[in-house]
Amino acid sequence: MKEEVVYLGVDVAKAYLDAAMGNEKRRLANDGTGHRQLINWIKQMEAQVQVICEPSGGYERMLIQALVGAQVKVSLVQANRALRLWTSHAAANPHRVEATTGAAARTGESAPAFKSLAGDGAKSRRSSG
Repeated sequence: MKEEVVYLGVDVAKAYLDAAMGNEKRRLANDGTGHRQLINWIKQMEAQVQVICEPSGGYERMLIQALVGAQVKVSLVQANRALRLWTSHAAANPHRVEATTGAAARTGESAPAFKSLAGDGAKSRRSSG
């Protein structure tokens, strides 16, 4: 049986992190305390969680270090690459994308693009420990 993977998107800013998974959204401080809160939230999930974030002028570095240290999978994805992948996915699978984006619009979720990125060349960073 395949293990379920849940994707958690994190928008990184200088002072805070906006994290979203499905309908649940949280704003946390972009510091050690906020990183620990995010990791604790992730560790409460029964499914395997992969965090997706984009480079943010270096503001993401400490978060990535904390996630890797906690053995949480994390991918750093360029926003323009995500848009290109999502666009090409939409062209190849218009009915599936329409259903996905329709469901996202009804729930307020903005993560469908993350789901299509996990296996499409995103740079995964893992602990080598």
